[in-house]
Amino acid sequence: MSDIKILTGNEAAAIGAKLSRPKVVSAYPITPQTQIVEAIADMHASGEMDCQYIPVESEHSALATLISSSVAGVRCFTATSSQGLIYMAEMLHWAAGARTPIVIVNVNRSLAPPWNIYGDQNDSLSQRDAGLLQFYCESAQEVLDTVIQGFKISEKVGLPSLINLDAFFLSHTAEPVDVPLQKLVDQFLPPYHREVKLDTKRPITFGALEDSERYMELRYEIQQAQLEALSVTKEVDAEFNNTFGRKYGVIESYFTDDAETILVTSGTITTTTRAVVQALRAEGQKVGLLKVRLFRPFPMDEIASALRKAKRVAVIDRNFSYGATGIFAQEIRNALYHLSERPNVYSYIAGIGGRDVGPEVILNIYDQVLAEGTPKVESSWTGMKSLRQADVEIQKYEPTGCELVNPGGRGCPGCGAAWGLDKVLNVMGANTMMAIPACCSTIVTGDSPTRMLNVPVYHCGFATAAATATGISRALKSLNQSSTTVLAWAGDGGTFDIGIQALSGAAERGEDIIYICYDNEAYMNTGIQRSGATPFGSATTTTPSNGPKAQFKKDIMAIMAGHNIPYCATASAAYPSDFLEKLERAKNFQGKGLRFIHYYSPCPPGHKIESQKAIEVARMAVQSQVFPLYEVYEGTQYRITVRPDEVIPVAEYLMQQGRFKHLDKEAIDKIQYMTNRKMERLNLLARANE
Repeated sequence: MSDIKILTGNEAAAIGAKLSRPKVVSAYPITPQTQIVEAIADMHASGEMDCQYIPVESEHSALATLISSSVAGVRCFTATSSQGLIYMAEMLHWAAGARTPIVIVNVNRSLAPPWNIYGDQNDSLSQRDAGLLQFYCESAQEVLDTVIQGFKISEKVGLPSLINLDAFFLSHTAEPVDVPLQKLVDQFLPPYHREVKLDTKRPITFGALEDSERYMELRYEIQQAQLEALSVTKEVDAEFNNTFGRKYGVIESYFTDDAETILVTSGTITTTTRAVVQALRAEGQKVGLLKVRLFRPFPMDEIASALRKAKRVAVIDRNFSYGATGIFAQEIRNALYHLSERPNVYSYIAGIGGRDVGPEVILNIYDQVLAEGTPKVESSWTGMKSLRQADVEIQKYEPTGCELVNPGGRGCPGCGAAWGLDKVLNVMGANTMMAIPACCSTIVTGDSPTRMLNVPVYHCGFATAAATATGISRALKSLNQSSTTVLAWAGDGGTFDIGIQALSGAAERGEDIIYICYDNEAYMNTGIQRSGATPFGSATTTTPSNGPKAQFKKDIMAIMAGHNIPYCATASAAYPSDFLEKLERAKNFQGKGLRFIHYYSPCPPGHKIESQKAIEVARMAVQSQVFPLYEVYEGTQYRITVRPDEVIPVAEYLMQQGRFKHLDKEAIDKIQYMTNRKMERLNLLARANE
C-alpha cells in the first residue's frame, strides 16, 4: 500500500510532485527551497519523473512558463521561497486571473532587507490577495499529501495552490513519511483535462484586453471559485482519507470543546504548542489548540464554531502586517465579529526571522493571556531582545592604502572572491561605492553589523545589481559627486540570468558604472545549481552527471560588446597583472558609460577540485582557450591580452575537475570543437584591429 521513508519537508514536496505526474516543471534555485528542484532534476535525469524540466532564469519566468503550459492543457509544478515568491508577484495574480491550477510549493522564509534565510510567513501572506489557495503544513507527511491534494483541489476550482512549509524547521528536518504507491495516487488524481485551452482546432485568445462591462464579473468568478474551494477541500480531504487513511481538514481542533483558552497556530509552531497543551492539560488547565491549515479561502464558519465557546483566544502569528497586527489574528477577529457573544482575541507575534518558538515561549504567551484581562488592540511581540546601540553603531573608519578589504572573509578555501575584491578596491580606491546582489559575496563580505569592505556597500536584490549601481551613480551625479566610482560586483547567475535585463538597460543607456561579473559558473551560493554560465557537459545539483547540461555557456562578452559600451574585458584570478591593468582601463573610462569585466575564478566545491588547485585550474582555462583573455573597445575593437605560450588540449583542463569526470570522448571532442571555433572568431576580430 505504501513505503515508509525518512524524508525532509523539501524531499517530501518533491516526491509529492513526482507522484502527481506534472508534465511541466520549472525550476529556479533559492535557499532554502533549492533541494526541491534539485530532487526533481535528479528524478527527471534518471527517467523516474516524466516531465519537461525547465531551468529558467528567474522566478518570474518560472511561473510565466507554467501559466502558458497550463493554458495549453497540462499539469504544472514549481517551488520557490521568500524573495523568489515576491519576484513572482505579478505572475501570481496572472496565474489566478488566468484560472490555472498550478501547484507552487513555497518554503516560508523571511524577506529582505536585511538578508535572512530563516523562516517566517510574511512572504506568502504578503500575497494573500493574489487569488491563490493557501495551505500551511505542519509535517513532512502533510507536505507530501497536500501537494497531491492541492492538484486535485486546484483542478476542480480552476485556481492555483500555494503550499507553504517553514524554512529549516520543516524544509530540512527529516522524519518518517508514508509514501503512497503510484497506482493509488493515479486512481486518486486522474490526468488533468482542461476544456478551454490553446488549441489550433479551436482558436481562442487568452489574456486580452477586457473592458469594464466584463472585468468585474470575471473577478467575481474568482471569488466564487475561492468560496467553492472551501467545500472542495473538505471533499478532497475526505476522499484522500478513504484512499490513504490520512486526513487534515481545513482546521484541526485539539482539546477545544471545553477549553477556556485556545491557542491558534499554523505551521510547525503547532507541534510545539500541542505538546504544551498536553502538559497544561495534565495540570488541569482548560486549554486547547486550533491549527489553521487552510488560509485561503479562510474557513470563517469553521473557525467561529471551534472558538465560540472559549473565553480567550491567543493567536500566535509567525508573520505581521506593518502598521496593523498579526495576519492570522486579523482573520480570526473577522471570523468572530458576527457572534453576539465572542471570546477575547489576543494577538502575539513570535518567531520572526526564524527565531525559535520553544515551549517556554508558548507557556509565556499562555501566562500573559491569563494575566492580561482585556486584550490589546495591537499585537504583542514575544521573545524580543534588547539591541544595544553599541551593537549596531557604524564605527567611523578612514580607510587608507590597502585597508579597503579587512581580513577574515567568509569564503570557502580557494575562493577567489575575497582576493578579487581586494584587487578591485586597490585599483578603484576609497572613493568607491558598491552594489552587491545576492551571491556568494553577500556571505563572504560578512554579516551585519560587521563588514569586510571599507567602502560604502548596498546589498541589493538578486536581479538589481546594475539598476542599484545606476541609482547610486545618478544620485551622486545630482549631488555633483561624479568623481566617485560606482561598482557593481555580481555573480554569474545574477549577471547571465536574472540580472541581465537590468544590465542590458544600464549598458544601453550608458550609465557611468563599472560592472564586474564574478563567474564561478553556477549558482554556488545556493548549492551549485546550473546557471546560464554553466559550461556544456557540467554536472551540477540540477544537472546531475546522468543528465548534464546540454547547452553551451552563454557568451556574455558578445552580448555586452553588442551594446557598444566603451570597454569590456575578460579577466582571470590566475593572471593578476592582466586583471589589474584591465581594472585601470575600466576606471579610466569614468564618465564615458558602462564598463564590464568578466572575471573567472573556479569554485573548489562547485568545480569539484582541491582548494589549492583553484588558481591552477583557472590558468588551464586560459591555456586551453576555454576562457581566453581579451578586451573590446566600443563594441568593435578586439584585442587579445594574453596568448598562451603553448595551447593545451581542452581535455587537460576538463579532467582536472570532478564536474566533468563523467564526460566521454564524444562530449570532450564537442567542447574542443566549439572552443576552436570561438577562438577562430576571436582571432579574426583581433587581427582586424592590428
